[in-house]
Amino acid sequence: MWFAVAFIIIIMLLNLRGVKESGAFFAIPVYFFIFSIFVMIGYAAFQFATGHDLQAESADWTIVAEQSFTGMALVFLVARAFSSGTTALTGIEAVANGVPAFKEPKSKNAATTLLLLGVISMAMFSGITWLALKTGVQVTEKDSDLIGLPPGQPQKTVIVQIADAVFEGQHWVVLVIALATATILALAANTAFNGFPVMGSVLARDGYLPRQLHTRGDRLAFSNGILTLAGLAALLVIIYQADVSGLIQLYIIGVFVSFTLSQLGMVRHWNRHLRTEEDPSERRRMFRSRMINAFGLVMTGSVLVIVLVHGVLGHLGWGRRLQATAEDRARVLAMDDRAAITNPRLLRHALMVLGVVIAAFISARFLRLEAGTIAMFGAAVLLLLDVHDRTAEEQAHQVHASFGEVEWITLFFFIGLFVMVEGVSKTGLLRILADRLLAATGGDPTVTVLAVLWGSALLSAVLDNIPFVATMIPLVKGLEPAFGGAAGLEPVWWALALGACLGGNGTLIGASANLTVAGIADRAGVPFKFTKFTVRAFPLMLVSVGIAHVYLWVRYLR
Repeated sequence: MWFAVAFIIIIMLLNLRGVKESGAFFAIPVYFFIFSIFVMIGYAAFQFATGHDLQAESADWTIVAEQSFTGMALVFLVARAFSSGTTALTGIEAVANGVPAFKEPKSKNAATTLLLLGVISMAMFSGITWLALKTGVQVTEKDSDLIGLPPGQPQKTVIVQIADAVFEGQHWVVLVIALATATILALAANTAFNGFPVMGSVLARDGYLPRQLHTRGDRLAFSNGILTLAGLAALLVIIYQADVSGLIQLYIIGVFVSFTLSQLGMVRHWNRHLRTEEDPSERRRMFRSRMINAFGLVMTGSVLVIVLVHGVLGHLGWGRRLQATAEDRARVLAMDDRAAITNPRLLRHALMVLGVVIAAFISARFLRLEAGTIAMFGAAVLLLLDVHDRTAEEQAHQVHASFGEVEWITLFFFIGLFVMVEGVSKTGLLRILADRLLAATGGDPTVTVLAVLWGSALLSAVLDNIPFVATMIPLVKGLEPAFGGAAGLEPVWWALALGACLGGNGTLIGASANLTVAGIADRAGVPFKFTKFTVRAFPLMLVSVGIAHVYLWVRYLR
């Protein structure tokens, strides 16, 4: 920890001497690191081309899987990989913050530098990733998750393992690459010292930060900004005891909050200019620029949301308590999903009946059948298929067992809920709430869309969304004159659909699936109550509705 603090002080002192001096000092290890990585990639490619089989030290080791990644878990894993890859390439954007420090022409030189950094970074990142896959490198967040790692031995980094495999027997080369990597990682901290003081001076000049940050020192560096950054960095290192896992979350959040806000600001900037610009060529240029910034907003915002959900809510919140023992992991890994299917014939019958029921749901309007009638008919057919070839005694036993598996508590809860909500609807309370919701917007389209989104979400978390949506439909249709016809109501319909759908995830009673799972969990001996569910689910619901908010704003309201 104190070594890290000492290094922060060294970087601070170098930057206090001026950008030119610090840049000259840091240039040599940067160039050497780039050179060493490209030499390693090139030499490895030559060895592969000549028929050599390169294997990392950990190639034969096994990673303990925490879970199988299917369905939404797989989607979330891909999202994490996307956010991690994006985070790995952060830093080159600091060129934009340091434009005032470039020689004339500043914008051209900065753009050229940014392009070169992007190409070099992508080439190095892609090359290291390719070599890691080819050599079979295995790395985990925790040493205990890597089977084969000798007890007490820390994991080697990816680059060191690749270097060991590529330069086998040439330990001095591996040592040089390791030192170059360690040096460049330490010097990466200088990026903030180049960017923050300049950005702080601009904000201070405009009155958004203390004016002292705009003051230059004797060496013409923004000394107060450098000192402020060094002090805050040292304080965080001390608070977190130099723990990388904890500090990296703060880094990612800080970086992508700034990215998202800057892209949002640029979108608003182009919107403002497009309202007054009449020249067709300039409008086309502005429109292209707005599209680029809008795309950047979506990308950076997505990464921020992913990191917030996983990092803040997962790692910093309840995720720390989600630890599985080695015995639990072994038992899960030993499970055979095919062995769990005890009656393949009934499974095939169930899938066929389910397909017919879904088709009937789709065509219920033409069949003139209620959804409940279709569902009960499907259940009855499936029950008959299960017992038709059994004896009378076996049939009675199987029917009794099947009815015992029904979630009666959940069913009767919904019966009571629908009766209560229907009573509330008949009394006009839902209509009054909907009228008040729309009246509070004052006829403003933007406010109306966002009010419908958040109002639907919050109400759907405590009431059933079906009667609420049914009540809102005629009210929304009544807004056609104010929105210029049916086409203008499209964002309102989307706001109603997204709010009502996502809002049900906020509480245990917000969606039938929540209650069904709760009933199953209770019978399995793992109960969870309304409060416990809400504490964990409500923040995630707010995040999902927030994403819908951003989507509606970018798609319809900007």
